[in-house]
Order: sequence, then structure tokens, then C-alpha cells
Amino acid sequence: MKKIIVAGILLLGMSLSLSAGNSEDYKKACDTGSAEGCYNLGRLYFLKPNLFKAKELFVKACDGGNAKGCSMLGDMYTSGQGGKRDYSKAKALYEKSCDGGYAWGCNNLGTIYESGTGVKKDYSKAKAFYEKACNSGLGAGCVYYDKLNNKGF
Repeated sequence: MKKIIVAGILLLGMSLSLSAGNSEDYKKACDTGSAEGCYNLGRLYFLKPNLFKAKELFVKACDGGNAKGCSMLGDMYTSGQGGKRDYSKAKALYEKSCDGGYAWGCNNLGTIYESGTGVKKDYSKAKAFYEKACNSGLGAGCVYYDKLNNKGF
């Protein structure tokens, strides 16, 4: 769970690079069907914070195929931000994110399986998802993979 929250914090840090001046551009892009535009606008609303609007935009981004939007929405369901906690929805969103090639989505799946958050603990699955995140270039995935590997999993 802590790893998922850390991932959310990292995304927030990246969001600081977004300026209010870009919000109109993101809104226009989102309104014309850009999943990336919806994701970026969602990050701005997440920072305001207007979590309900952010969640709405992450849904739109995820539905449009933006893997980062799916992962961020999964973070919101895991933490209960903008609504009730729902680990089942979070897991499905992380799966969609990971399948979409977003390394943090894979890493978050590893965390779910390692901690048993909403699923039965499965170190083998956790290790496989951490490995996928690592192979996608995410250093955190490598660290968590090595940790499980060193414990004999």
C-alpha cells in the first residue's frame, strides 16, 4: 500500500510542472477526444484539489486508452480519494495500465499481490509484476523484484 501511495506522490511531483496556463490547452484537447489531454487536465484538478473532477477526467483518459490515467485512477480507488476505496476496481485498473505498457501500473500490481491488498497474497505474481516494471525501465520495480528474489521468492 505504501508503494502505491509513493507512486501517487511521484505523479504529483511531476504534476507540479503543469501550469495553469496549460489548463485551457488540456481542456480543449480533452474535449476533442485526447486521452492524454484528459489525463493532464485530471492531474491539474488532482492538485487543486478537486478530486471528483480529477477522477472524472482520469476515467475519461483511461477509457480513451491512456495507461497513466488508468494507474492514477487505480491509486484513487486504492486510497479512497474522491470516493470509496475499492481494491477490486483498483486491481482491474492497474491491470489495464500494465497491459497498456505503463510500468507503474505493473509495479502497483506487484504491490497488491505482495501485500494481499484485496487479493490473496501471491509472491510469485508480485515478483512477476515487479520484473515487468523493472524490464520497462522502472527502478522501483527492480528494487522490489530484488527484495523478493533475495527473500527466496
